[in-house]
Amino acid sequence: MQNRAEHAPSQVLDIEQGQTGQVHHRHVILRHRHLPKSSCTSTSIPSQEKYSQMPADNFSQGDRNTIIQARSIHGGVLLASGSGQSTSGGLPSSTPVFTGRTEEIEALTAAAAASEDSGTTIIHTIDGMAGVGKTAFALRVARLLKDRFPDGALYAQLHGHSPERRPAEPGDALLSLLVGAGIPLEQIPEDVEARSALWRRRTEGKRMLVILDDAAGSAQVRPLVPGEGGSLVLVTSRIRMSGLAGATPLTLSPLSAKEAALLFTGLSRRADTEEAEDVDELVHLCGHLPLAVGIMAGRLAHRPSWRVRDLVDDLVSAKNRVRAIRTEDVSVAAALDLSFDSLPGDVQRFLLLLSFHPCSEFDVHSAAAATGLDPDTARNNLSTLYDRHLILEATRERYNFHDLISEHLKIRALNSLSSASRQQTIKRTLDYFLATAHAADAILYEGRSISPLPGVVLAETLSEFISPGQARSWLRSELENLRTATRRAIEQNLNDHALGLPRVLSFFLWQEGFLGVDRELQEIAVLAAERLGNELALGNALTALGRVQTSLGYTEAGDADQRRAHTIFKSLGNPRGIANTLMQRGLNERMRGRFSRALDYLNQAKEGYERIGDIGKSAKTINHIGVVQRRSGLFPDAVKSHEKALFLFRSLSDRLGIAISLNYLGGARTDILGYQDSILELQEAREIYAELGNHREFVNTVRSIGEVKYLTEDYPGAIADLSWSLQEYRELGNRLGEANALHYLGSVKCDTGDFLSGTTDLRESANIFEDLQAVSGMACALSKLGILHETSGEYDEAISVLSATFNIFNERISPQREAETRAALGSAQAALGDHASALENLEHALSITRRIGSRREEARFLYRLGRVHLGSGDVPCARQAFDGALTTAVEHSLPLEKSLALEGLGRCLHEEGRTTEAREHLERALTHLSSIGSVHASRVEAALSMGEGSSD
Repeated sequence: MQNRAEHAPSQVLDIEQGQTGQVHHRHVILRHRHLPKSSCTSTSIPSQEKYSQMPADNFSQGDRNTIIQARSIHGGVLLASGSGQSTSGGLPSSTPVFTGRTEEIEALTAAAAASEDSGTTIIHTIDGMAGVGKTAFALRVARLLKDRFPDGALYAQLHGHSPERRPAEPGDALLSLLVGAGIPLEQIPEDVEARSALWRRRTEGKRMLVILDDAAGSAQVRPLVPGEGGSLVLVTSRIRMSGLAGATPLTLSPLSAKEAALLFTGLSRRADTEEAEDVDELVHLCGHLPLAVGIMAGRLAHRPSWRVRDLVDDLVSAKNRVRAIRTEDVSVAAALDLSFDSLPGDVQRFLLLLSFHPCSEFDVHSAAAATGLDPDTARNNLSTLYDRHLILEATRERYNFHDLISEHLKIRALNSLSSASRQQTIKRTLDYFLATAHAADAILYEGRSISPLPGVVLAETLSEFISPGQARSWLRSELENLRTATRRAIEQNLNDHALGLPRVLSFFLWQEGFLGVDRELQEIAVLAAERLGNELALGNALTALGRVQTSLGYTEAGDADQRRAHTIFKSLGNPRGIANTLMQRGLNERMRGRFSRALDYLNQAKEGYERIGDIGKSAKTINHIGVVQRRSGLFPDAVKSHEKALFLFRSLSDRLGIAISLNYLGGARTDILGYQDSILELQEAREIYAELGNHREFVNTVRSIGEVKYLTEDYPGAIADLSWSLQEYRELGNRLGEANALHYLGSVKCDTGDFLSGTTDLRESANIFEDLQAVSGMACALSKLGILHETSGEYDEAISVLSATFNIFNERISPQREAETRAALGSAQAALGDHASALENLEHALSITRRIGSRREEARFLYRLGRVHLGSGDVPCARQAFDGALTTAVEHSLPLEKSLALEGLGRCLHEEGRTTEAREHLERALTHLSSIGSVHASRVEAALSMGEGSSD
């Protein structure tokens, strides 16, 4: 930014970047073709007589490095010709400080080579917002490439966006070009088309580099394109010139944070590493815009006693940050104003209203709602703004503002729009989001009806949904906007909206796993209800808040919310509200592991729903009862509860309720070894979720099917389903689902011998559970890791991990999980010689499994108990345990457990000297273990090869 104050405003705006050095112009003013020849007095431009002596078909042959610069002044043109010995020719001066744009420079270098190879004229448009550095970039490229163009380089300033100047007329620009080509004035036609044709003929076969700077549009540029011959034309503009046929667009964005910082330090000549963080903050406040960065760098360069922090503080404290980024006669605000002022009046008003859209991103429909226009008009206006780089397009027809543009527009809007107009913009947008969220909820969750709040009339939604999948897609894509809209509603004291949005979004957020967002919105809803003095709404908001608090692990806070809501509903005599709070308190107790109290609350809630005839809520509560029964080890009772809930949802034709019940039922059946029915029920649920377009639950169900395949020893099928689910969870951003998939996938891999990958998956699963504060999940993953340490012979590590698991579970441990952990702990203790503790833990684990009826675990724990006895030399007790395991496995069709029991019996027979029978048992075990790819196969094979079961 050196000597920037010495430049005329137009020069700085043209350069946009804030280049250092004085721009030198040697020019002649040609205001009209009939001006006296004495007006052309510049000695660096050939005289008219010299022009007339130049061969018409030998443009620039006398000086193959000639660079011509054309600058229009109120319809006239300034021409300058540089010396062939000049390094910069007649191009405007530039600075050696240039950062970034590597890919863009490479693209234009390739274009220069292509024009040479093909012999055709190639056009590149360089567009971008005001101040992004289009001119600086074009000049940088010109200096890098000019030697590739032996017939000269040309720079023409077209003044598409110059203060107090009209854009150059194509005819005037052509006049200057033709004069520069050596055509006598009297031979230049008046007609623009004729001048353009003459220009193309004179440049045909020439290789030139042409820069047409700050174009007003395609119509201005078309006549100026030279003839075919291998020229490269670079057109800079604030407008996307989609109407320029054959042109390749190249859009410049603001610099990256690193590039902007390098530009600032280079221009300010400050490279103090201690100020690096302040520089980063400053260029962020400048929006990484080269013009803004250059202005602030120039300011610092002229203030040697200042620190970068001083500039940061100035911008942070400024009432109008954009107008504060200025130098003596150049400002970012003035550059942005030129773009704004070029818009039609109706689009200007549209843009000002849009600047008060409550969200940072907007689509056609929310923009239409905010501005009170129909969607077609809004779409056309948005297209105009996008073409003029006043808005950015994040994805298809989803737009946002550059930070500096947004702030500048709001200042202008404050000065030109009434307070009522601005407030109506916000309210119309909130009306739209509330109405559209209602419409999406209604089609997405059939059978669920959320009535509008009393006194709230829903606006007509501008978005129509024809399928549940489309409704879900809208809710997902607008989630951040809906969140922001709710915040703005409470800030603007629009309490009906602040209450209504969380209310209608709650079920979606719950189903999709956006629990953190749900918690934030429900807290806002509570505040809005308190402001409105609406006790019923307050009770509902507290119930929803308590539910999500509990799900996130904040059980004390969740219970407090539910108790407060319960008191409100009792005072109102509202039985539905009372039943809702009882159900949520039951779920809270389940999360705490207090299953008896959970069942008490849930049964009370079920009875309450039955009294008011709400079959759907009753069925939902019965499903929750089934989950608690399953966690308590009451497996047959759990199956019956889920069957009853399924029956009720089928009677209501509630497809979502049916699918949820099938999922629960399929999981519960695995506890009573009903694997075939489990697979069928889960597959039916999967198909329903597919029909409903509920991809999240579809993925959950595929994962559940993979888990059942794991239990039935279909390891390849399990790995396929679990791997697919894992990938989908990651794409959905569902970290809880990701953790569960990793847990089971890691378990399958370890059971099939892939310990390295499996252990990695289990550790990642535990880490995610910990991040999510999902205590039970973390303990399950650690328990599995402890079991793997025990299986791998790492007994000390196993005892450490498994003992810690008990502390993590605390009150929330389920009987089945406790039994699994105790059994693994016992095996590790036995391996280290602590047989007493081992037998105590294994006997305890067996008593739990027998009490809850978990036959698979009973067979496995009997096998573990047998190994402990065998290891201590007590063969009779070992044989008794293995016999018990075999009996249980055969009775309940458990092939893996049967094979393990056969292995144990084979080892006992070997110890008894009955080697032939021992070998027979071991071979039978090996056959099945090998067929399913079990990791246990290698152990049995090793036993056989070492002589266990060999003949005497």
